[in-house]
Amino acid sequence: MAENFAQGMSSSPEPVQTNRTTPQSFYRSMPFFDQIFPEIPADSIDVPTMKYAKFYNKNEGKLDVGMLLKNKVELIEAVKDHSIRHARREYYVTESSKTKWKVVCLHSTPGQVQQNPSYGIKHVIQTVKDHTGYNIPYQKAWYSLKMAREIVYGTWESSVQKLPKYMRALKKYNPGTIVEWEHKAFQPSTGAHVIGYVFWAFASCI
Repeated sequence: MAENFAQGMSSSPEPVQTNRTTPQSFYRSMPFFDQIFPEIPADSIDVPTMKYAKFYNKNEGKLDVGMLLKNKVELIEAVKDHSIRHARREYYVTESSKTKWKVVCLHSTPGQVQQNPSYGIKHVIQTVKDHTGYNIPYQKAWYSLKMAREIVYGTWESSVQKLPKYMRALKKYNPGTIVEWEHKAFQPSTGAHVIGYVFWAFASCI
């Protein structure tokens, strides 16, 4: 009896093989959310920079650099909405394809600074108000005018850098022209002389 019982205890049925492999499609259908911001899907993270991507919000109607949109149709509608609600600027399409849609703002004001070098800050403020209805602050008008002048005439630095070439051209095409440079104190940190004044006189004036 004991031997039969022991033999009965030692003999066990073969283990049942079960397939516990979960199909990959099961995980693909499950959205993965970030633990810090549960409302934001983790696939919206920009992997190289680990920053959250910006998506277009129809309720706000604002566009920003780097913003993501679903398709070209949403992009066109977003630009229309933004131009009406926020930018208040007309635009025209310069390029349109299946993968690209490029627009350029229609400039309602001509080159005021280029036509009139004495165009001042008060003129900038009044021009913006006449065309957009906004009263921009003095500081913004000053920066805008500064940028416009640099686009048309260049910066102070770029103008000074062109002086030597300009003076050489004067002496070459106007023989007898005298050019005198006056520099300020030598700058040891940069190893260069700082220009103070430059004088020139044509031969016919000497």
